[in-house]
Amino acid sequence: MILTAAEIAHPDYTVQTYHDYLLLLALLIIEGLLTMNSTKFIGQLNKFGTVFNFIVVFIFVIWVPVGSINMPKTNTNSEVWTSKGIVNGTEWPTGFAFLMGFLSVIVSRTSLPKHVVIGKSTDPPPSGQCQDMMLHSTFRKSVQTPTLPAQGLL
Repeated sequence: MILTAAEIAHPDYTVQTYHDYLLLLALLIIEGLLTMNSTKFIGQLNKFGTVFNFIVVFIFVIWVPVGSINMPKTNTNSEVWTSKGIVNGTEWPTGFAFLMGFLSVIVSRTSLPKHVVIGKSTDPPPSGQCQDMMLHSTFRKSVQTPTLPAQGLL
């Protein structure tokens, strides 16, 4: 998303493969620096992030509907609660594609590696487990989608 935002901001910029890997490396270095901090600092950072996210969500819950150019501002019940309002971008039937969308989220959320599950279920977690979980999640997110913006799929 960072590289896609750069492409949108600068139309003459095109993402190269090495940009993906440099961005991944920068994210891993930042995550590594974060994991070297004390638990107290990480807790304070978490509090700040939570408050910031709440403020952003609150702003957008108000801002997006008010700034909508659609008239009326809301959709009709028939569009919201029936397949009439669902845009099916696949070749599957609409109902099946809708359910597969939920299934894809469930599969991606449950495909955590063993060390993450063990680290979340033990008290206290094994030594270095929290840092390993943070670095692994960052690496996994970065590796799964680095070439999508370059291929124009996002």
